[in-house]
Amino acid sequence: MRKIAILLLSLLFLVSCDLFTGGGDTDSHDQILISGTKDIIIIGDTVNFYEEEPDSAGKLAKFAVFAKKVKDIGYDVVLAAQIPAVIVDGSQVHANDIVISGNDAYIAYNYAGDPFRGAIQIIDFKGKGTPEIVEEVLLPSMDVNALYVDGDDLIFGGAADPDIWGYKSFVGRINTKDISPTEIAASITQLPSHAVTGITKTAGSFKITVGAAGGKLVTLSDDFSTQTSMDLPDARDIESYQNGVIMIAGTTDNDEANGKVVLVEGDDTTGTEITVADFGSDYHKATVEVFEGTTALLALSEAGFKVLDLSDETFVFEASNPEMEGGLPYTNSVSSDGSLIFSANGEWGFRVFSVSGKQFNGATLAGYYPFEGVTDSLGQNYSANHVEYKSKNLFVASGAGGVQVFTLDKK
Repeated sequence: MRKIAILLLSLLFLVSCDLFTGGGDTDSHDQILISGTKDIIIIGDTVNFYEEEPDSAGKLAKFAVFAKKVKDIGYDVVLAAQIPAVIVDGSQVHANDIVISGNDAYIAYNYAGDPFRGAIQIIDFKGKGTPEIVEEVLLPSMDVNALYVDGDDLIFGGAADPDIWGYKSFVGRINTKDISPTEIAASITQLPSHAVTGITKTAGSFKITVGAAGGKLVTLSDDFSTQTSMDLPDARDIESYQNGVIMIAGTTDNDEANGKVVLVEGDDTTGTEITVADFGSDYHKATVEVFEGTTALLALSEAGFKVLDLSDETFVFEASNPEMEGGLPYTNSVSSDGSLIFSANGEWGFRVFSVSGKQFNGATLAGYYPFEGVTDSLGQNYSANHVEYKSKNLFVASGAGGVQVFTLDKK
C-alpha cells in the first residue's frame, strides 16, 4: 500500500461522479475527494483506568476523586496517538466504525443529523504506537456507517443524501492499492431502506444489513451486480459465522416487542432467532463481534452487552450500562482478544473487563476510561462509538475526538 509521509501537504483530486444511481441528477452529484495526509498527534502518555465511585450507586465519579480511584487493570496502558476527526466541506465528521486488517486500520466517519457527510481514513500503524494516515476519502454527500475488508478492496456503506443521489442506502468499493475517485464513484450501488448498518462476506457473496424501517439482509454478488434479500426489521449489524452469518435486530420502526439475534446458514432466506430484551436506542449503534467462531459479543445499546455461546445458543455473561448523571450511556460496540473485553459507552467513555472461564462465561469489570467533560477544540464532546482491540492495540472511535490509539502491555 502506498505510504504518504505525515507532513506532506494535502493533495485534492476533484472528480465528477457519473455513476449508476436509482434516480436523481447525476450531473449535480457532489464530488468524491481524495485527500493526502494530515498530522497525527503522537502522545505516548501512560494513562490510568478508574473504578466506578461506589458511593454514587455506580454514577460517574467527578474528576476530583479520580486520583483516589485509580484501578490497576494488570496492564501498562499508553495513549500512543490521536487521529484528529476529518473535516468535510467545512463540517467536522465523527469517527464511528473501525476495521483492522493486518497493519492497516480503516475508519468510517459520518455526521449526526443533516447534512449527509462522511469520510474514510486508511491508517498504517506498522508497529505499536506509530500510526500514519495513508489516505483519506472524503464524501461530502454520504454518511459512512460500515466497513469490510475484502483482500485489497475496502467495501463501505451508509446513507446518501437523497436530494442528490435519488436514494439513501448504498454500498461502494475502494481499491486500496490504487485509489481512484472515478472507480469509487462507478462502484456505488443502491440498496433498499434507509442506511447500511453492517457488511460481511461469506461463500463468495456480500451480506449486508440495512435498516431501520424496511430493514433487510441483502445478499450481493461479488461485483454487486445481483442481489436478493430477506426481511429483517431494524437490522443493526452482521458478522460471518461458520458457513453463514449472525445478525442483531432491534425494535425501531416495527412492531417487534424485543430485539433478536438471527443465525442464517448459507444463502437461506430464513434463520434461527434468539430473543434478546428490547435494547431500545432508536437509530443508535449496536454491533456483533464473533470471537474464534465460538462466541458472539453483542453490544446492545441501551441494554448493555451480552455474550452468546454459539455452541448451545445460550447467554453466558451480561453487563448492564454504567449510570450517568443526565442520561443513560449506550453500549455501542464490544471487542475482545479473549483475555480482555472493551466496551464503548458513548460520552461516558469506555470500560475494560477481565475475562475468566471458558467461552467468556466469567468476566469482571476491571476499570473504565472516562470521557465526561472531554471535548475537542470546537467544544464537542468525545463519544466512544466503537472499539477495536487486536494485537495489544486498542483503537477507540471517539466521535468528534477522531480516533484514540492505545497500546497495552501485560504487567
